Amino acid sequence: MIFRWTVPGCFRDHRDLPWTGNGDRDHAVASILAEAMSVAGTEQRISVSLRREWYVRRSGIVGRGYTYQHVRGALESLHAAGWIHVLKGVAMEGGSGIQTTFWPTQKLVDLIGIEVALVYGLRDPIVMRDTDGQMMPVPDTRELERRRRHIERLNEAMRGIVVSLDAPDVAWTQTAPMMIDGRAYDPRRNQAHAVYNASTKAGGRLYGMPYQTLSNRTMKRRGQLRIDGAPVDEPDISGCHPRMLYHLSGLDFDGDLYAVSHPTFGRDEAKLATQILINASGEQSALLAFCYRLASQAAKAQIDAGGPRMTQAEVDAIAKGHRIGAKALFEALKAKHAPIGDTLFTGAGIRLQYEESMVMTAAAAACLNRGVVSLPMHDSAITKAGSDASLMRGAMHDAYLQRVGKAPLIGGH
Repeated sequence: MIFRWTVPGCFRDHRDLPWTGNGDRDHAVASILAEAMSVAGTEQRISVSLRREWYVRRSGIVGRGYTYQHVRGALESLHAAGWIHVLKGVAMEGGSGIQTTFWPTQKLVDLIGIEVALVYGLRDPIVMRDTDGQMMPVPDTRELERRRRHIERLNEAMRGIVVSLDAPDVAWTQTAPMMIDGRAYDPRRNQAHAVYNASTKAGGRLYGMPYQTLSNRTMKRRGQLRIDGAPVDEPDISGCHPRMLYHLSGLDFDGDLYAVSHPTFGRDEAKLATQILINASGEQSALLAFCYRLASQAAKAQIDAGGPRMTQAEVDAIAKGHRIGAKALFEALKAKHAPIGDTLFTGAGIRLQYEESMVMTAAAAACLNRGVVSLPMHDSAITKAGSDASLMRGAMHDAYLQRVGKAPLIGGH
């Protein structure tokens, strides 16, 4: 929890809530109430740290009231008064370590109303994380200030459009959170922010938008999005990172980046392996990551099919069973991409994210200058189908060519 939600003024009208008169403590109370209400009506919970060291130097980044003393005090008072449920010391699935979680009680939902007009957005649309993933102060640079202004402009434009989902199996609402394919979707989250990784030249992708979490591989959900009621298209930079590695090395690549001969694995597995080769910092860690990714996919498929959850021992056994085939696939991909072999297993992905984000920033800005609003993904953007999508394709081509020096392959869904 980092105070992403802002409380409307009407919260202050409820005198039964534990206001103290201390500005910073009351800001923590209000923010925790807003965070709790952001998951009302879903099965989601908000995780929060109760470690003192977590809050060191963070109040100046996140905002008023974000201290260990105020957050813990606000949680305890709200829990004692029956406004939120608090569950302490639980191992979070898919996370690391022990986390405390909270969520609204029915008493709070009845008081506030599930469709309360919360406002989403970070204090600063630029987020910097250190090598451990923890927030750190954002450097004051001209480039980041330009990026900040662009994101603020894009966020303002996105507030002026209506994004919806046209799907027969989804009871859509514009004003409250929903569960879609087992994931929380909150249409009120209409503010993007950029995340950099310990350097102003690493990362920089935009996050925070709810449609970014839609299940697209199996459900094709993003194709069901609508912008002001109109169908959408999603122009993308095909094979962005591997092709960009070639281009930044002054080389061209013709053909399918992921086509290799393998007795077991097909193109999808080769694409996944290529992405891992680019992002990993060593071959052994890459091999392990690939095998466990396949094992995790198998575990999820079993649950989706109505089967039992796999034990860790079962997941380990599946990963181990893929090891020989994975080694052969890695060798085939290393041979295929020998011209850029010195860039593999170097953690280049985080640097490529920066280059990609600069391309997409320039493309989105060019479209905004022509009155076209786009929804940012990473190496793609969602626009209205037709002329808006055509404009975005041209803008992505031109921005990539100017940045990288080679022409990209622009695709679309």
